[in-house]
Amino acid sequence: MDNPRGRDLGGKLKDMEKNSGGSDNFWVFMLIEIMLSAPEVFFGKSSNFYYTEFPYQNHEGLYSKKGKKSWHLNSNIFMSQDYSNVNAINFEIDYFVSRLWSFKVKHNRYSESFRFEENILNFTQIYARYNRVRLEKVNFEWGMGLLNMSGEETNYGLGFDFGLEWFVFKPVSFEIDYSIGNIDDRLFHDVDLRLNLYRDRIKGFLGYKYLELGNTNLNNLLIGIGYNF
Repeated sequence: MDNPRGRDLGGKLKDMEKNSGGSDNFWVFMLIEIMLSAPEVFFGKSSNFYYTEFPYQNHEGLYSKKGKKSWHLNSNIFMSQDYSNVNAINFEIDYFVSRLWSFKVKHNRYSESFRFEENILNFTQIYARYNRVRLEKVNFEWGMGLLNMSGEETNYGLGFDFGLEWFVFKPVSFEIDYSIGNIDDRLFHDVDLRLNLYRDRIKGFLGYKYLELGNTNLNNLLIGIGYNF
């Protein structure tokens, strides 16, 4: 069981940066991800819907039969805190460059005060994604990209990402984003679960974030705000 303050004298973030393990199943997870995301398997043929000006402009979500936009941009900023007092500020950008393709950028800056020293650990993820499901109540995207971890050292890796948002009823939606990858021969997981509330172009959200690298994990409660362009 993880020590919430980290196994080493440097604290939990130092432990996360330096620990080993967790890489054996990466290629198995990658194969499962590709199989589950294969076109036409679960969701059928994609629609010809276009983007709305913003989610719940009427009663539709991100896409609508009456939509006219061929692109969409969403940005989020949120704060999160681990039970062991590891804090983070997080930035996200989702840029839907067309109905079929999008880019997602995630940056997480974690900080921890331990024995009169502040430790900083940054994670950056950049994905190119295929917008697989484009419906009025559900959208689903998946893709692959690059991972970066920077602290005392800088390490890179490859990862896969998928995102799903379900527009239950105006102004509420549920959202999940899951990333899996490999950084410095260690398995990486990043899971976000959110409850979104929309008001015109602005959204507020609450949720839970789980981040794991090797044998160390962070459990975060989060609160944030986003804007749709």
